[in-house]
Amino acid sequence: PYYTMSADLQTTVSSGNLASNSQLWGIDCNGGVCFVFWYDLTDLSVWYVSSTDGVTWTTAAQWALTYPSPYTSNVLGWPQMAITDAGDPILVFDLSDGNDLTYPFSSRVYVSTASGATPVEVSNDGYGVWSYPTIAAGGGNITIVMQVAMDSTLLDSFARHDVWYTSSDNGGANWSAPANLTDGLTERPGVPQLAKRVDATNGNFFYFYGVNLVENHDPYFHINYDPEGLDPHAWYVGLHPYGIEENVVETPSRLALDVRPNPVSGHTSISYALTTAGDVSLRIFDLLGRNVSTVETSQKSAGVYTLNLDTRELANGTYFLVLDTAAGTMTRSLVVVH
Repeated sequence: PYYTMSADLQTTVSSGNLASNSQLWGIDCNGGVCFVFWYDLTDLSVWYVSSTDGVTWTTAAQWALTYPSPYTSNVLGWPQMAITDAGDPILVFDLSDGNDLTYPFSSRVYVSTASGATPVEVSNDGYGVWSYPTIAAGGGNITIVMQVAMDSTLLDSFARHDVWYTSSDNGGANWSAPANLTDGLTERPGVPQLAKRVDATNGNFFYFYGVNLVENHDPYFHINYDPEGLDPHAWYVGLHPYGIEENVVETPSRLALDVRPNPVSGHTSISYALTTAGDVSLRIFDLLGRNVSTVETSQKSAGVYTLNLDTRELANGTYFLVLDTAAGTMTRSLVVVH
């Protein structure tokens, strides 16, 4: 159902039903036109209507969206949309790994800029979990804010996210390198949102996020999965320039190592982030401390790297993936189950 209200929210101007057996994807109004998007729960097909007065709506039309398939089992998570100043809808959504049963679930974020267009991924392989995207548009700019899990060893209520953003100034064809808005924040931030319109005059976007005031508690987990929901939270509003610097790659602020899926039966993806240049080695050790495989030894610049690992030659069991760098060492467990 929908309700079109008067400016003072006291009078219902129009109301009715736009769809059935569906879930809202998003709503936005800009440039004298309002769009409502939803997806049909039977097959996740995406539909929309538009109106210039909130009373008369166009006939529902399908948005030809081809979902990417980054995982064996893909689950649609958090969808939103915004309207550009030219009156064009832009959709954003995340897809998570249906076989990943531990929060934060492996997930990636995509943008659909036109019906029938191939969605563009705006997440980054440096971390395995990009989720909860929100989108704003205006003045020729599109900005997306999302939460990113920073350490795959911190699970469930102890998960640690930061709030990141990326921007496009050419209709979503190219995107800036994702940047961290909450790097160094002591509390755990999450559940970010954007104002639908950016400040095109001053080149800023406005964002909002929450923090859990209980030490080392993740806000998204406790809002969605805590049966009692007793954790106190605080909420913050900020603004940030959306200017795009060409050919700039952000240097990671911390050493990171992630492997997903894990447990693994065949191929898995290893991602790591280096804060400084230098020699890098990535090795696999068994429970007796024996080096059973050398995945990589090389010199690397600071940055984010991803590689594929074939575990079919490893016996069932638990192993340790060890990353040695000039900035330190990180270890992650790896469980192989054939």
